[in-house]
Order: sequence, then C-alpha cells, then structure tokens
Amino acid sequence: MPSYCEVEGYLFMSQIPDGSWMIESPSIGSIAEATACAALSAFCEIILDRRSQQAAQIAEVDKARGEAPDMTSIRSMLESEFELPTSADCLPLSISSFAELLAASPGLKPPSNRWPFYADPEPKPSQIPIWMVKPFKEYRCVGPQWLHWVTVGAPVFETCMLPSFSITIGLVSFDGQQTRCMERNPDNLERFLRKENRPLDEAPAEELASLISTALGNDSQSCHEVVTVEKLEAIEARSMASESATPYRLDRVELQRIAEKVVPPSMVRTDIGGWRLQFTTLFGWMHQTNTLILWTANVWPNFEMVCDQQILTERIFAEMPNIMY
Repeated sequence: MPSYCEVEGYLFMSQIPDGSWMIESPSIGSIAEATACAALSAFCEIILDRRSQQAAQIAEVDKARGEAPDMTSIRSMLESEFELPTSADCLPLSISSFAELLAASPGLKPPSNRWPFYADPEPKPSQIPIWMVKPFKEYRCVGPQWLHWVTVGAPVFETCMLPSFSITIGLVSFDGQQTRCMERNPDNLERFLRKENRPLDEAPAEELASLISTALGNDSQSCHEVVTVEKLEAIEARSMASESATPYRLDRVELQRIAEKVVPPSMVRTDIGGWRLQFTTLFGWMHQTNTLILWTANVWPNFEMVCDQQILTERIFAEMPNIMY
C-alpha cells in the first residue's frame, strides 16, 4: 500500500508563534493543535471525512442510475487507497517558507528566461503557489535530504503541465535549510551526492541511473526512462495486451543490431577511487519515446561528474501510439 505522500503529496508541519503546531496541505488546507501529534491526528480525521463524503457522492450516483451502491468497493477505497499520513509524510516547514526557499533556489532561472511572455524578471514567493510536493520515488535518499517533484502554479520550471503553461513541475532537493533545482544542473546534483557522502557503488545502480538521467537529461516534456532489452520487450507486451489501436511495436531488426549495447545499469570503481556508471535510457517527447541512449557517467572521488551520451538508435519502435495532446 503506498504512503500518503506518494499518492497525495507531502504535508507541511511547522510550529507557529503561539507554540502550537500546524499541518498544511496545498489541496486540503491547514489545522493547528497544541502538539504535532494532535495536529496530525486531527488532519487524518479531515482526510477521512473528505474520503467519506466522496464515497457518499459515489453512492448517490449509483442510486440515481438505479444501481445498488457497492459498499464493499467504497469501504475498500476508504481503507486501501493509501496509508494515512504519519510524520514521515511531512516536511518540517510551512508552505509559505517552502515557497520562499524555492524562489531563492540556486539554479532556478528567472521565468522570463524560460517563458518570454512572463513579464516579471524574478520569481517571488507570492508568485509561486505550491500545488503539490511528491517524492522522487526512483531514488532513496541517505541522510536528512529529500528529492521532490514540485508542482507549482507559476512558470518557474521548464516542464509545463500541458495544455497549461502556467502550471510547471521540477525536480528539487531539500536539506532542511535550502532547496536546489536539480534538472540540467550538474553542480546541484554533485552537491547533493557530496552531501550524502555515500560511496556510489553502495547505492543501487538503477536508482543512480534514474537520478542522473532525470536531473541531467530531461528537457521539458522530453524525458528519460532507464531500460534494458527485457524492459523494452515488456513495454511492447504491455501495450499489445491493452488492445490499443496503435501499440508500441519494437523494430526487431533494429533491436537485434544494437542489443549488445543496451546495457543494464552497472557500476565499477575506477583506479583513482571514483566510479563509472553505465546504463541505457529510452528518450523522447511525451509518449514518443523512440531513441535509445547509452550513458557513461564518470564520477571523481569528490563527486564531480562528467557524462557522455551515445545515441544507439532513433527508431527502436516500428510503431507507436498515436496520441493527440
């Protein structure tokens, strides 16, 4: 069962001037109690009330259709959708404080550099309404650091939530004191790994591959996915099973030509005490992911990094879904 923050995003927990504790959610609101535990318990009650109201609305729709409400499925939804939030699902600051840190993030470019029609040259906290902060599940952090997908109602990140240009999403790190924008910013990625101070060969190679390719390779709606030959075949099989009119269909001749170069994530130590990570990603715009790229990341002992990307093919699929946006 997923945690609350995986489904609905992190909550924000902070102590306010009168000594009480406040729990906030961008989508639900806030509540304050004398202790952090009491505030979290009260917030859980709000969540249960909201879910119960949603369940009641579903039941009313069923009645209007002349169908008996499926109380079993409603109860299942209430109990199994996700685990109720705990302190692990809370970030230790207020939403407004997070917005202030985000506006001052190293690596955050002025919105006018990203979107020419956006007039204000610098992002201001009041212009960054936080919509959702969800964990970057592909990498398990070590130490007091977080990696988040942050969705905001302002054009401060490069990736917009189509069809809107005013809602954007970016990968952000947070160490309890400062946020840093990670995407296409090698300095911030190196700083993040340096602060973890973990030998990279002790981290799962696939998680590191996902972090590096996402942070350094994603470009607006064009994204990387770490793959192997087996995963490519699974994408095809899953698409064919969905009975889509135009499924993902591998170009078998092309796959056979490059199969030996499609390497799974692998990490080795170098002679100078650093690391070399190799992996393969599937890359493209939205669902049009048709390019295979072989990555080689050379990391020095001080976590400075140089990445090389080699295109293996730009047509791994002979056929892809035809989706209109």
